[in-house]
Amino acid sequence: GDAAVQARLHALAPPGSEGSGFGPFALAPFFLDDFVGSSAGDASRLVFLDAGAIVLGDVAELQTMDLSGHPCAAVRPCAARWSDLMNFDALRSGGFSDRLDPSACAASRTVIVIDRRR
Repeated sequence: GDAAVQARLHALAPPGSEGSGFGPFALAPFFLDDFVGSSAGDASRLVFLDAGAIVLGDVAELQTMDLSGHPCAAVRPCAARWSDLMNFDALRSGGFSDRLDPSACAASRTVIVIDRRR
């Protein structure tokens, strides 16, 4: 449920991130499928648009865009690094592999497309 997802997000937040704008809920849109759950019905995709997003094209294109086999797509503006958003010590202790480089540019949460079948 929501409480379990919130607990996971808090555990992943980097130490001292409270009030920085990069707190635990900075990653919440990437867990949208967990929050929405069965209320999304049989929708194959979820599209998240942040409140600050300005849409100049047809949003319907996000429903059919090719994700090249990836489970989600997002913009990578390099405004933050993954280490700004996640506690990598907590990830490693939880058995997460080192496939994600903490110093790499983090994906933006402004526009996220999630393929629910992946």
